Order: sequence, then C-alpha cells, then structure tokens
Amino acid sequence: DKLGIETLQADGKIASDKLVINGVSLEQVSSSIKLDKGVLRLPDLRLRSGGTPIAAAGELRLHDYSFRASLDLRKWNLAVLEKFGAADQSLSFSVGGAFTTSAIVEGKLEPFQVSASGDARAEDVKIDQFEAQGVQFHWKSDGKSLDLQGVKAELYGGKAAGTGVVPIDPALPGKFDLRVEGIETKQLAKD
Repeated sequence: DKLGIETLQADGKIASDKLVINGVSLEQVSSSIKLDKGVLRLPDLRLRSGGTPIAAAGELRLHDYSFRASLDLRKWNLAVLEKFGAADQSLSFSVGGAFTTSAIVEGKLEPFQVSASGDARAEDVKIDQFEAQGVQFHWKSDGKSLDLQGVKAELYGGKAAGTGVVPIDPALPGKFDLRVEGIETKQLAKD
C-alpha cells in the first residue's frame, strides 16, 4: 500500500495560551483535531480575542487546500474587529459598539482565495461621532469589499434601511443606498 494524504489518520487536541496572527492576539486557543481521508478538522475550536469568546469549527482539505469554517461571535467589541480589518493600514476614524454574527468562511490556501458571509447585529455603534442602535444586516465579502444587504438601524430618533458596499481594497469605491425616516436633525448636527 502506498502512503499518502488519504491514508493518514490522526486524532488529538491542540491548545495555546496565546497566538498572534498579523498583530492580532488570540488567547486561550483550544480544539480537538482530527485528520482522516485527507481532511484536517477542528470541530470545536474555542478562543478569545480582546476578552471576547469565539466559537468555531473548520476543515482543511489537504489534497486541494480548500477550507470551510463556521464562526460564532457574540457581543464582540467593534474596536477589536477594527484591528482585523486594518492589520496593514490605519483607519482615519474610530469605531465602537458591540457586534454579534454567525459566519461561514470558505476558500483556498493556494492560490489564496476567501469569501465570507453571515447575518449580523450591532448595538451602541459609534463611527467617529456618528451613533446608531439596533443595527441589523446580512453581509458577504470576497476579501476586496464588504457587501451589506437588508441594513436596518435606529438612529437619532428615526430609522434607516438599505444596502451598502464598503471597500476593503482602497482602490475600490464604496456605495450606500439608504432610506432615512424621522431623523432628529438637531441631534445629528450636534454629532
């Protein structure tokens, strides 16, 4: 019999007190690890970032380096997410609030490709001086832009709804199409 990726099997656990990836610190990383029929699985990945817990599961197919992972982020500090998005560039504005999402991330390691999507909610959102509550949306990303659909938010005594595209690649344009109703303009002008 020939020894190859498809014939290898492994089963165990991994753990690390601290792991740093692109300047982002992950703490209390642990998971079971299984290798079977050329697929490496982490079925119960748990970690913390910025003090907030993250639950995930994922797999990597070793024959073509494709991967798929599911993530569950609950009440994550948006300032921590800002670090992920701006690992190689600094943002010209501050971000704050609490963010919750379930996400699916898929792609390939060689050549590198990634796409992600999920549904999200955010509370007490603050972008510079701009504030919003009860923000909800479906999102997807190809790594070059973040597409927001079904956006709903409460802000300044009114409501906003619509869609948006947020560029991740600085060479790409952004776009928002929002309907706004009942905004208290005095409060908006103050911020």
